[in-house]
Amino acid sequence: MIMRASILTFATLLTRSAAFTGQLLPLASRRFASPRCSRSFSIRATADSAALAALEKQGLAASEAWDTRVTEFLEPELVKAAERLFEDRADLGFVKVGGYTAASRSRFVFTNPELVDLIDTSEHAVLLCATASFDKSGNRFGKGGQLIPNLLLGIGVEFGQVGDVRYDEAKSAAYIVCEPSIRNTIERKLPKSLGRAVVEATEPGYEPDGTLVELVVTTSVRMDKK
Repeated sequence: MIMRASILTFATLLTRSAAFTGQLLPLASRRFASPRCSRSFSIRATADSAALAALEKQGLAASEAWDTRVTEFLEPELVKAAERLFEDRADLGFVKVGGYTAASRSRFVFTNPELVDLIDTSEHAVLLCATASFDKSGNRFGKGGQLIPNLLLGIGVEFGQVGDVRYDEAKSAAYIVCEPSIRNTIERKLPKSLGRAVVEATEPGYEPDGTLVELVVTTSVRMDKK
């Protein structure tokens, strides 16, 4: 069962920026994650009533102010529940942004229904591709890409800033959806952790291949921040 402490996390939303370009609403319970087992822990958001009520409140506020407000990337369960709650609403408008068509983790851009068509989704998500060649030290992405979450946290990227992560083992490539604001951080710092690597944005409309990577940190591997 989801911890009761998460209700306080969702109810106390913080925002930044007041321009039409949007505000960020941290929603993932980063500091209230429960251990999955002795080796790892998972950081999740939940689709409980408090989370949905908080999203609805922010959506209505954006609509009434003819403003935009942008959530962080949310877990798939919460995304689906919010879509069901907000579809066909006349009192608020929203666009779901996941970085590619089949994305499971997504963020919402709330605004007035009459302004929905003005939202540019490219301003709210970018899909990066990190390709690497590894030496005798081995594949630093880990089996199935399981070490990618460690790598991201190691360079100061939080999971709320990241959408789906996919790993294509055949190409030794990691696909990472992220906020545009942290694109430069990933492009600059991730190669330092990987060694011989290239990180660049994909073309608009690109659909990544590979296995979906769960955002779980493997605690048995120590990742120092760069």
